Amino acid sequence: MVATDTSTPATRGNAILTRVHEIAPLVAAASEEISRDSCLPPRVVEAMVGADVFRMLAPLEVGGAESDLQSFALIAETFGAADMSAGWCFVQGATAGIALAPRLAREESKQIFGDPRCVVAAGSAVPTARADAVRGGYVVSGEWAFASGCLHATWFDARAPIWRDGQQLRAPNGLASLYSLLLPKGQVEIVHSWPVQGMRGTGSHRYVAREVFVPEGRATPMFGEGGSADGPIYRVSGLSAAHIAFTSVGLGAATAALDEFIRFATEKTPFLARERICDTSAVHALVGRAQARVRSARAFRDVAIARVWCEAEAGGVSPAARADMRLASISGLDAAVEVIDSLYRAAGTSGVFEGSSLQRRFQDVHVLSQQLFGRPSHYENAGKMLLGLEYDKVQL
Repeated sequence: MVATDTSTPATRGNAILTRVHEIAPLVAAASEEISRDSCLPPRVVEAMVGADVFRMLAPLEVGGAESDLQSFALIAETFGAADMSAGWCFVQGATAGIALAPRLAREESKQIFGDPRCVVAAGSAVPTARADAVRGGYVVSGEWAFASGCLHATWFDARAPIWRDGQQLRAPNGLASLYSLLLPKGQVEIVHSWPVQGMRGTGSHRYVAREVFVPEGRATPMFGEGGSADGPIYRVSGLSAAHIAFTSVGLGAATAALDEFIRFATEKTPFLARERICDTSAVHALVGRAQARVRSARAFRDVAIARVWCEAEAGGVSPAARADMRLASISGLDAAVEVIDSLYRAAGTSGVFEGSSLQRRFQDVHVLSQQLFGRPSHYENAGKMLLGLEYDKVQL
């Protein structure tokens, strides 16, 4: 795509969503392999790259699709139904289109995001690194954990505080001034360090860099305004967009788990029981409540996204709209966890084995809920904003 494209963000997003629906069966069929091998297999990565999902939020002017927030959420939900690790890697990679692509120097951004195979991995923002300002750029050293998708990434976000003339730069709030510095794959070393039970397929290992020079055009402050693109998606913070999409991964998994449970319940008669699982009133109520919970969460998400997008198209997003999306994100995640937990328990011992997709979703959704966007404190922060009290604007 080029900057003269006259289609709308939703049109471009829907085109990518259509391609994702086509590859979803391939991703779902690989789910057990993804978990077993702790990475996305090459055929899955190739399918995702071929659908151009990782560049869908990057500006048109640098080679992206500059699509809409609703499509982003629906694609995350589709991948989440197929495999949660694939969904997580999609969201992590695609969010760079908001957080980095519009804010790097234009020619550097074109070089990175103009490549159809571009995938950016970003490790933890906790400063375990430093970048020293030198003539023409920075010299960065450090290591970064939780780098989801690092095994198929082509670029790495080396987040670090900046030092100049022996002094660490500080933001106005007194905290370290963190920058994102982009390194090509060949300049980092990946250290395998992801010994987990859930979300194994994200391959969220560590990467290390030692005294690597980064041109000034490939560095940008992690937080703050600015950027060359002015489309609606860039008026939505990258953090908010990522978090609503992560919730969508969970909702997709919950929907798929319910579909699977319904099929399973019509076939199994538990030991020492006379009725199939589906013939009991307890299961009737369970399925009804699960359906209502997931669909209610999805409806709240869609309403919150529509409000944010409408305001973004008009020029800016209000704190109230951001609070709605934050609440849709945290409550939607809670809904996904509750639904999958209830189905897992009702499945009995049939759900506990490694080959069970319900078992994988049970483990995956609990790792999903441990992330930044799953903190219960988001309810509190949104409540403070609604009450007119001081609140954390970054977390909203």
